[in-house]
Amino acid sequence: MASDVTTTAVLTPAVTWRRYFGDALLLARFVVAFAILFGSRHGTHYLHHVAFIAGLAIVTWSVRGIGWGSIYDFFVAGILGAYVIVGVQWVIEVAILHRSMEVFRAAIVAPLTEEPLKVAPLVLLMLVFGWRARWWSGACDMAACGVALGSGFGFVEDSMRRASYPLAHGGPHLFRIPLMPDAYNGFIGHGGSAGLIALTFGWWLWASRSKKWRTLALIPLAMAAYWMVIDHGFVNFGLHGMDRFSRFIWSLDGSGNLARYVFVAAMVVTLAAEWIAIHFFVPKLRRMPISRCLEYVLRPIRSAFGYRELRRVITRTRGVLLYWRSRRQLRYVMLHGRGDAPLNTRDYAKAATEAGGRCMTGHAAISQP
Repeated sequence: MASDVTTTAVLTPAVTWRRYFGDALLLARFVVAFAILFGSRHGTHYLHHVAFIAGLAIVTWSVRGIGWGSIYDFFVAGILGAYVIVGVQWVIEVAILHRSMEVFRAAIVAPLTEEPLKVAPLVLLMLVFGWRARWWSGACDMAACGVALGSGFGFVEDSMRRASYPLAHGGPHLFRIPLMPDAYNGFIGHGGSAGLIALTFGWWLWASRSKKWRTLALIPLAMAAYWMVIDHGFVNFGLHGMDRFSRFIWSLDGSGNLARYVFVAAMVVTLAAEWIAIHFFVPKLRRMPISRCLEYVLRPIRSAFGYRELRRVITRTRGVLLYWRSRRQLRYVMLHGRGDAPLNTRDYAKAATEAGGRCMTGHAAISQP
């Protein structure tokens, strides 16, 4: 009898708080997000920043190797980084310039500090700290992370200024929905400007695997960064009264509206190119049918219905999404492995092992009867 009790206790361990620590942590992330958005009287005015991030993440889902959690983390990093940028600007404008030269501070200092520093965390993660996501992601991933960083900065800037910008009506639109909702006064917006720079940085990451193209690919990256700085500077200059010659120069850029169309067109072309690349330019991987994935997800609630069963459904849903994303990551790893440029074999091998391991684990779990 004693042995039976002991065996039962081992097979059915007592429920402790550690089993649900992951649930609490996930819930905390949502609570923090809602606190940021709805915690102040003006927070709901800036939901267009979040809408821009979510919209781009949904559109690029079919080619993204970076998950929703990472995009959320970049948004939070953009919020925190905004205070760093404000600190840098305070040193230049107050400690050095003593609040003089107002037009110079607005048209020169602000864009030169904000545009490069907004995307600096992404560049540092990829090139300095060797984030393995470099090998299992593409240019669309970089654009999504850049938009998240820029939108986080824009969220803080709008909150500080208590500014509420209406949805942009200058285009482009899709079914009367603005595709660049954080654009204002002719400026593409902080999310859009950071997204365009990050997109060209993603192009450079692709080209860096080729000795022939790695240097040439720096040209569109430099042009995008320079363009966003100039556009931002003209917008701020216009708030202080722009002279006729400057207004004519800015009109060559469509008074800031051209950048929006260029960003949308570049995203469409990049999205199509990467979808074709990961589906037709790498060896085919074994594919689990969608019906099998749905059966795997819904299996727990077919015999019983309760919190534990619903929790297992949510966990399995996340597992299936991770399995699909891991397949894309593995394809990106195979694509990045090509090229004649020197390869960091250590980081590349870790990325390939991690993506391949998740893919195999997910396939094995879903295929179980």
